[in-house]
Amino acid sequence: MGTLHLFWKDRSIMAVGVLFAHLNIAFSTWILNIPYISEKLHISEGDIGLALFFLSLGAVTVLRPSSKIIQRFGEGRVAYFSSSVLGVFVALAVLAPTFYGLCCALFWAGMSAALLDISMNAMVATVEKQKDVRIMSTSHGFFSLGGMIGAGMGTLMLASGLGPEGYAITLALVLPLVQLVFRPYYFSLAYGEPSREEQDNFKANWALILLAAMGFMIMVGEGAVADWSALYMQKVVQADPLYWAWGFAGFSAAMAMGRFYGDGLSARTGSWPMIRGGAVLGALGLINVLFAQEWLSIFGFTLIGFGFSVIVPELYRIASRIPGLSPSQGLSFMAATGYVGFLIGPVFLGFVGELWGLQGSFGLLLGLLVLGLPFTFGGRGQKVRKAQVA
Repeated sequence: MGTLHLFWKDRSIMAVGVLFAHLNIAFSTWILNIPYISEKLHISEGDIGLALFFLSLGAVTVLRPSSKIIQRFGEGRVAYFSSSVLGVFVALAVLAPTFYGLCCALFWAGMSAALLDISMNAMVATVEKQKDVRIMSTSHGFFSLGGMIGAGMGTLMLASGLGPEGYAITLALVLPLVQLVFRPYYFSLAYGEPSREEQDNFKANWALILLAAMGFMIMVGEGAVADWSALYMQKVVQADPLYWAWGFAGFSAAMAMGRFYGDGLSARTGSWPMIRGGAVLGALGLINVLFAQEWLSIFGFTLIGFGFSVIVPELYRIASRIPGLSPSQGLSFMAATGYVGFLIGPVFLGFVGELWGLQGSFGLLLGLLVLGLPFTFGGRGQKVRKAQVA
């Protein structure tokens, strides 16, 4: 399946995949326990929204200094440390006795998650260069797989009577032990600090700004589907309750599958054809969703998953290879805009939904995707192509 075989054959490459899965397992633990936390602390949905703001605040706080941190200690060491403490902060959020304790734990969880996200993507860039392989898309597939594993494990463990707090503590202890197995591979990665010229170029790199803008748009779409697909199936499509979650399920499964096959396709076609093809598939999926027919909408959400699955990994791959920038510089800027898109996009589309309905929100998303498609051809995009992996 694409380049997945490389992960089974090479333990240093598998170490990268484990990091991606680790991040989403940790977040799945948090998401799975939101109802329990809300009931335990007697807080409203608005309070949960405020707590999520602190999660986002922690992530944004570390984005700017992340590049210097990675340059100082190396992406492997930073990824190892941030992944080891992430599960602890998530467990502290579940165990928090007060709302203020919850917000504090989520702030630190957000910081460690953002640092892990940037450093592990920088690791992919380093491994791809050292071993002359393409594993960016497959690595992101492990992230999708981690979400499924986390949700499945959580459901089983909670059903077994372990309880939310016991489950969170177990993961906080087990995940660092798993990382300990791969510690030698994280610490063996070679890395280098950028020159002064690279640091100066970072401030005025229009190629990176274009990539970040495209990543922002796609992450808005991912966040919208994650947050609004079930409600769309319920309110707009008026589907049978049995099928309310099928749109998101199709989207998630397609995201994982597309990313596992993405590296092999990218090696044959190149990054920019992959991005264009993904955007076209995403647009076709949104058109099907807008028909608001039960099976057409499920099919549409699945197409969106296939299309979007390859875009962000390819954008990350290109950003890590822009001449004059270190991988951590390009990736930290991409991660910053991606986080903003994923976090505020669904909120903005919810506001649009109040005015035009959820169908209007997805129509706007289609319009943005169509408007962005020409930027993958010619113009400034030609400058970015210099960074494309051969």
